[in-house]
Amino acid sequence: MTDPNLSPENERPAEPATSSTINPAFVAAARQFLLIPALETDVGHELDHHRVTVPQIMGAFAAVYEAGRKEGVAEELGIEHVVHSPDLERFPWQVHGKEGRCDLFAKDFTNHTRIRSSYSPADDGPHTVPLGQAPTALLDAVRAAQSRDTSRTR
Repeated sequence: MTDPNLSPENERPAEPATSSTINPAFVAAARQFLLIPALETDVGHELDHHRVTVPQIMGAFAAVYEAGRKEGVAEELGIEHVVHSPDLERFPWQVHGKEGRCDLFAKDFTNHTRIRSSYSPADDGPHTVPLGQAPTALLDAVRAAQSRDTSRTR
C-alpha cells in the first residue's frame, strides 16, 4: 500500500507546506468551508489528515475559484491594493492603482472620488484586503468609474 504522504516520483515524503508557500485564498477557504484551522503540514503527522464532506469541498473550490476570478478582474482594472477602514464615515474603501491613482468609495459604493495618493504599507497595511476577497460590488464600482472616466476623455 502506498503512503499518501509520499510523493510518487521518488517515494520520499513531500515537502511540508508552510504559511509562506500557501495561497491565502486556500487558507481562507479551508477555515471557512472545511473547518481546518491551518494548512501548514507536518509530513506524516496525523494532524495533516481531516475528514470533510463533499459539500464542504465544493464550497471551498467555489470560494477559491471566486478569489482567483476577483484577482483577475483586479489585475485587468489595474488595481494594486484595496484598503478598507470601516471606522471612516465618508469613504471607507480605498482602491490604489498604478501611478498614484487612488479611488475612494462610500460604504455602499455609490459615492466615489479620485485622488492622488500612494499605498503605504505602514499606514494601510493593517486594513489591506486581499484582492481575492474584495467585494464584487467594489470591483463593479471601479469598473463603472473607469468607464465614466474613459467616456469623458473622448
